[in-house]
Amino acid sequence: MKTLYTASSFVFDNQFYRVLGSTSFIVFFTAYLFILPATYTSGHIGLISLHYLTWQDGIIAFVISLLMGMLLPFIIFSYRMGGSAHNASTAGGLFASIITPFLCCTPVIPTIIAVIGGILPVIPGTTGIYVQAFIAMHELEIYIGAALLLLFALYRNAKQVLSCPGCEI
Repeated sequence: MKTLYTASSFVFDNQFYRVLGSTSFIVFFTAYLFILPATYTSGHIGLISLHYLTWQDGIIAFVISLLMGMLLPFIIFSYRMGGSAHNASTAGGLFASIITPFLCCTPVIPTIIAVIGGILPVIPGTTGIYVQAFIAMHELEIYIGAALLLLFALYRNAKQVLSCPGCEI
């Protein structure tokens, strides 16, 4: 925890990174407020989503957006100072947080299954339904996993910020 606090105070000492973090948080939070309720709107994303917004969706949107709002400045700061952000955890955290809300109720999974089904005709046509059902049933666990992956990416990048060659603490 001390690593995150020290890196945060070091990175967010600069106004550019404070603005970047705040803007990232606002953009991601707004997007997630519209995307997360898509479970209840048959995949339709828009103002109708806000009608179905629950407090759980709001908390998940807030947590993931907060982590993204902190992670992006850490990554950019690290690159600018000559370090290299940890690619696996960073990419995994970003991918998980961005793609997870789209899996349940959008055509992402059926499209992937259709492509695979076109290549391998052995796969039954209803496989996508079972995958989407699994995701819908375990939605909370997937969101928690995405948040934990983002937290891990944030911690790894905080360590990178504190050890980058151009940093003097």
